[in-house]
Amino acid sequence: MSSPLLVDGSNKPLHYTARTCTSASCKAAKHILELSRSLMDACNPQCYELLKSLGEQHVASTFRAKFESTSISSWQEYLAFQRYWGELHPNWDNRIIHATAEVNDNHANGTVYLLTEILQWTSEVKRTAVIVHKWKKSVGKWVCYESSAMRGHDPMLGADDQKASTAPSSSRDP
Repeated sequence: MSSPLLVDGSNKPLHYTARTCTSASCKAAKHILELSRSLMDACNPQCYELLKSLGEQHVASTFRAKFESTSISSWQEYLAFQRYWGELHPNWDNRIIHATAEVNDNHANGTVYLLTEILQWTSEVKRTAVIVHKWKKSVGKWVCYESSAMRGHDPMLGADDQKASTAPSSSRDP
């Protein structure tokens, strides 16, 4: 089993083990980190066409996603979900707070962990979430084959400056 190399969003390599970082591992980790950042930036409602275009270039035909209780079985279904969510919440804004990538020693697989902040999906709500993108190298280029989102805590609970969500609960909430 290979030992992963971690690279954070500040482009400083962090060694998961005491082994030295190879230049190819660092480049691969930085590359999938930037690809994940691009995909996440394009998940905002006003960027649907960009998300679609990025998917054509960097998403595997076997793509799957999971948002808590919602499973998505294809990139086309993911795009439809993003469009639906954007229509429901046109002011929704997804921002990356921190990102970390790990790549295995043979540079064929990698995982990106994104801590995000979701703003204004209902009223003035601010929520955190962790997004995980799994990548593989296929025919010489990196493609995302899996995405999962885990909702974090809602900072507005108990805070005076945040409003509680008034939206009905739905299994389609990311």
